[in-house]
Amino acid sequence: MTEDKLRQLKVHLVFAGGVTLVLLVGVLSKMASGERFFQALWHSVKDGRPLEWLMIVVFWYAFAFQRPQNSWTTGKVTTLGLSGRE
Repeated sequence: MTEDKLRQLKVHLVFAGGVTLVLLVGVLSKMASGERFFQALWHSVKDGRPLEWLMIVVFWYAFAFQRPQNSWTTGKVTTLGLSGRE
């Protein structure tokens, strides 16, 4: 396994573990107040606002699939850089 794939796997494990932990805490607290499991799970997911879920997905994607450092878009884009002169 290459170093890049191993780094990607670690990022996926961290984010998936974090989301699972947050949902688990929500489900356990709702089950302690008397809700059934699937009802508690659905309410825990629904309690997260859509913008929060979008931010989690965007950060997950940004950390897991970083652009290579030699890409031209990683540097500053200036008019001198685009002029084609060496």
